[in-house]
Amino acid sequence: IGVYRQEFYQFIEQISKHLWSIDDYEYVVALAGLDYMTDEDCRQVGDDLYAGIMPYEGGNWEIALYSDERCLYPDTSSGMTFDDFGYTSDMDLGDENENYYGYYYNNDDKRDTLEGYWQSTQEYTLELLNEVYSEYKYCTLCLDYPTYQDGYFIGDSGTDDDDLINQCWKFHSHDSYNCGTECLALGTAQGSILQLNYG
Repeated sequence: IGVYRQEFYQFIEQISKHLWSIDDYEYVVALAGLDYMTDEDCRQVGDDLYAGIMPYEGGNWEIALYSDERCLYPDTSSGMTFDDFGYTSDMDLGDENENYYGYYYNNDDKRDTLEGYWQSTQEYTLELLNEVYSEYKYCTLCLDYPTYQDGYFIGDSGTDDDDLINQCWKFHSHDSYNCGTECLALGTAQGSILQLNYG
């Protein structure tokens, strides 16, 4: 029993890898969001401008601009957003010869639909990504889920005993840390803790 914090990129990635099929809306939105924000905590995007994830009230997040190389002080003077730097990308669900996505190169309607999801996700507010992950921003029971690996069922259906995945184990095994008093105080100050009374 305790409170834990999850490295942010891993939180998004581990859910995306194990809960959705490769052609699910949620899977495409997750991969597009991951690609757009990258796994860098803070990166330089312009002269004296840096970009990183900014948490805000309600457990949501966006890609914000900052005036320092540690992404501590939000930029208030440039009048720009992360979108102004052109970091969008083409859809990439994997190598067309190695996975089911290859089918969509010969299916224009499906490919266009998935590409639309991808393009709509890649904007600085990450609105679609926030919506897809809204139900995972709360503490839940440690359940075993039928599982995918990068968009494909593990085993025949993902439901065999040896194929189920436990969400708590998955997060614990991928960059999860105890969240002590300093961590709780920081989360409270950010307004990013949803269901915990602290102080």
